[in-house]
Amino acid sequence: MVLSIECLGVLTRNPRADFQEPNTTMAKEFVEALDRYIMALTGTVERLHAICCSLQAERAGEQAYDEFAARRDRAAYDDSVQTYKRLGERLNDMFRRL
Repeated sequence: MVLSIECLGVLTRNPRADFQEPNTTMAKEFVEALDRYIMALTGTVERLHAICCSLQAERAGEQAYDEFAARRDRAAYDDSVQTYKRLGERLNDMFRRL
């Protein structure tokens, strides 16, 4: 949630109307890779937030968080972590070549 708010602040400070398109193929690929990485990282943070909220609600006695749901959520989170790490490695490789 906080990350989404911070991203919104960045978008507000740098509206797309002022964004200059990259002028090389490699730069365009980097921007696309960066976008995929940000989306993957945001998804990972959202999954972690959902897990934390479910655990907090369970501890407060507001809602049960059964073991099946916890395992499912954890597996989705772990997959998401692997995705953003893989994309981050690719992004780092691309950045070194810019």
